[in-house]
Amino acid sequence: MSLTAPARLVTGLLAALVVALIACAGGPSAETELPPDTPVPTSVPESGNRSATVPPDPPPENGIDPGAPPAATSPAPGDARATQTPPSPTATANASAVPPLGSATGYVEGVGERQEIAPTIKHVDLNDDPNDDFVAYDSFPPTSGDHWSTPVRCGFYIQAIPDEMVVHNMEHSNIVVSYNLTSQDDFDTLVDVYDSLPEIWRDHFTVVRPYGRIAEGQVALSTWGVLDRMEGVDAERILRFFEHYVGKLGPEGPISCRGTQEGMSGG
Repeated sequence: MSLTAPARLVTGLLAALVVALIACAGGPSAETELPPDTPVPTSVPESGNRSATVPPDPPPENGIDPGAPPAATSPAPGDARATQTPPSPTATANASAVPPLGSATGYVEGVGERQEIAPTIKHVDLNDDPNDDFVAYDSFPPTSGDHWSTPVRCGFYIQAIPDEMVVHNMEHSNIVVSYNLTSQDDFDTLVDVYDSLPEIWRDHFTVVRPYGRIAEGQVALSTWGVLDRMEGVDAERILRFFEHYVGKLGPEGPISCRGTQEGMSGG
């Protein structure tokens, strides 16, 4: 049944009145406010884009992303890792190549001759009378006894070194090589033997000096309580003496003679 014009007018007015009454009563509307805790999307996902619908990951706990690779950290102060690093294979190999000191714990039969140890071991240069600075030793070269308060520095010398100095070296388990060579060939051979010694033996425990109290053409090896005299330069014999006695036997050794004389007064 079709409505007349007046009827349609009345129907439209009634519909508008119903809408107005619903709005005043707080009914649902397109402009209705959402609760404050409801998340509001910031963008509209594109059609077919699934990644746009995935909610973002929660913030990392304590600022650390559990999915991220571990970051490099520096050791804390006092941490042993701050000062210790594993040795390189080369360093380990070099360390193992360093020759040890001598093998002897006392006199070795057939390696030099045993000498009596002097009854006193004191510093004679500290006396008030300078005439008492020199010692009457029982052997030449000596192997023990009173001595000066300062030993001589390691090295190969071409000038005379007093017995009173080198006895202090022997107290430190050094080896003293005394020579009285008239042949240039013998002298050159002795230099070669000295140069061929392992560095730790040569530079820390060896004194070579000219010495006029042994026969011409002789070399004498001395350490605390042991003496070996030989004619000419016997390289194997010298090496054997070092292999047994270097850094050994002296009552205060082993003490290097590499430092300056002022810093080596010792005992």
